[in-house]
Amino acid sequence: DPLSQRGPFNMALATNQNKKPKTTSVVAFTSGMASGFVSCVLLQPLDLVKTMKQVFRTGTSPTYGDVVRGLLHKGGPSALWTGLTPSLARTVPGVAIYFLSLNSLQIAFEPRGENGQHTSTQNACIGASSRIFTAAIVLPLTVVKTRYESGLYSYRSITSALVAIGRAEGLRGLFSGAVATGLRDAPFSSIYLVLYKLLHPIVPPGERPPMLASVSAGVVAGSLASLVTHPQDVIKTWMQLQPQTHSTVLGTLKAIYNTGGIRGLFSGAAPRILRRTLSSAIAWSVYEQLTPILSFHLSR
Repeated sequence: DPLSQRGPFNMALATNQNKKPKTTSVVAFTSGMASGFVSCVLLQPLDLVKTMKQVFRTGTSPTYGDVVRGLLHKGGPSALWTGLTPSLARTVPGVAIYFLSLNSLQIAFEPRGENGQHTSTQNACIGASSRIFTAAIVLPLTVVKTRYESGLYSYRSITSALVAIGRAEGLRGLFSGAVATGLRDAPFSSIYLVLYKLLHPIVPPGERPPMLASVSAGVVAGSLASLVTHPQDVIKTWMQLQPQTHSTVLGTLKAIYNTGGIRGLFSGAAPRILRRTLSSAIAWSVYEQLTPILSFHLSR
């Protein structure tokens, strides 16, 4: 049998291309964890530089080169991965929960588009709902991650940080920036998923490998989604670093604009757009490549 001679990897891909079975929750969660781990480890330096740029007011903000040189001078190359532990604690389960909820909603929503596909409206709703659900669960870890990367807070560990914030600020501190996070994540995921699904099928079959198809679609979708939602990210960062001073989205928006104008709302945009674009492309690529393999082995 020619198919049996291809090996488990190609058999899984061939099976997935000929027939698209529903991905189980275990497979979606496991694939999500793996994709989150890979993207987080590779791209942590970009996330760190983005956060440090947003800490400074526009008039006194150092250049990206200054930030990188300062980190290297302070702790060498390893300093570029400052905050990796809280990033992993947030990103790995966060991506896993996102893909799990995404897969569940895709199964629950009956496709209404052509060829048994979900419509763009359905994808927008599925993407936003999955991201909001995920953000609500991991938000306390997001607060810890943001504060750790900023260099303005000194926490010994993730647990001690959560305890300290809870004691000093209560639930409002642990969930600071919740509205801004929702205003950022819901449109990001909606835009990304709609564009990704629209762009992915138009890659000529057979001319490019599946991984390249996923990365190409992910880069385009991630770039636009990141650009549109960057001001919300700046607002979120300010609210999580200084929740007593910046307690509302509108008030924080005014403070940022009064301090740095439009430039202030796009502080740290370059590393964030690059990071979100690459992380989304990597996460989706790893997820789509790993899912048929895991499904194949679990079905044996």
